[in-house]
Amino acid sequence: MMDESSHDRKWCESIANKVNRAAELPVECRSFTNLLANIQRRDSKNDTKAEMAKAFEGMSAGEMEAAMSARKHGHLNPAQIQRRMTHRGKKDNRIW
Repeated sequence: MMDESSHDRKWCESIANKVNRAAELPVECRSFTNLLANIQRRDSKNDTKAEMAKAFEGMSAGEMEAAMSARKHGHLNPAQIQRRMTHRGKKDNRIW
């Protein structure tokens, strides 16, 4: 019984890696909640990529790619650096 269950799980994992939506997953595989969570997480990554593109709509193509890459790697893009350096506020409130 244990071997059959693990085989079903492996089969479901292989299918889950190939499908795009949780609705495409066979009914037998929907009992594995972590597989459903992985598919939903993968879908949410695609959504955030589209949202990221919206955030940089007004930039030129090169600036947008640089900003998206900087955000992906956790760095500041040149526009953020310039805004932080030229901000006229109290010195106590400055980030740098």
